[in-house]
Amino acid sequence: VGAKSTAHGSVTVSSPGVTSQTASGGATATIRVSPGAQITFSATVQQYYTFLGWETGMGSMVSTDNPYVTSNITIDTTINAAEGAPSTVTIQAGTGGSVSPTTIANVPYATPITVSGNTLSINGTTVTATPDEEYVFSSWTNATDPIVADRTITANFASDGKILVGAKSTAHGSVTVSSPGV
Repeated sequence: VGAKSTAHGSVTVSSPGVTSQTASGGATATIRVSPGAQITFSATVQQYYTFLGWETGMGSMVSTDNPYVTSNITIDTTINAAEGAPSTVTIQAGTGGSVSPTTIANVPYATPITVSGNTLSINGTTVTATPDEEYVFSSWTNATDPIVADRTITANFASDGKILVGAKSTAHGSVTVSSPGV
């Protein structure tokens, strides 16, 4: 029975009365057991990576438990630890504004995004979209859950809809321009 580690982690396979084996960096740890023996598979992954579960060689998910304990194995078998890689999120501003910060690195796999008006939060980092004069914040593009790969999110801005009104005085007078609420 074997367990293949992820590229960014390690696995241990063990069974009562058998010396456990550990492998890392994509290698396989194997032990010899009797059919139906209790076997424990455990995995660790590097910082920012996420353990997703145990898969067959064909990619079918066997379990998301860690450790995974079974006694249902009756033939030579290897299962693979699956991991989710961290992502980098780039935040850009459309015409009429700015954002800060513009990059969030090492976002863990499947991290949710919280959006509230002109701010969004990803893995504890808050991004604020600030409109330029004569613009208002309108929306975020590509700010959907969850983050499972590198992505670019855009802050969108729109004209504030106001127009510029002015009056020119004569050389010997003055002009006052007013509007309720301005």
